[in-house]
Amino acid sequence: MALITTNAAPSADALAPVNGVLQMSVVLPQAFTPAFTTSTFALSVNNQIFGGNFVWVVFFAISMFTIHDCI
Repeated sequence: MALITTNAAPSADALAPVNGVLQMSVVLPQAFTPAFTTSTFALSVNNQIFGGNFVWVVFFAISMFTIHDCI
């Protein structure tokens, strides 16, 4: 990852900002995911959407969207 970051920076002066953006793109999803997962599960169980299994429908939809972008 460090080699890709170094190669992506247009100059040595831009290396720090590029590295900062890279780190934020990794850390923000890691911070957001637990809250999203827990909230979706609670919504699913409390409202009995699909018998409390709505969380799996959401995860499946997210994974299909992600796979579609990768193909």
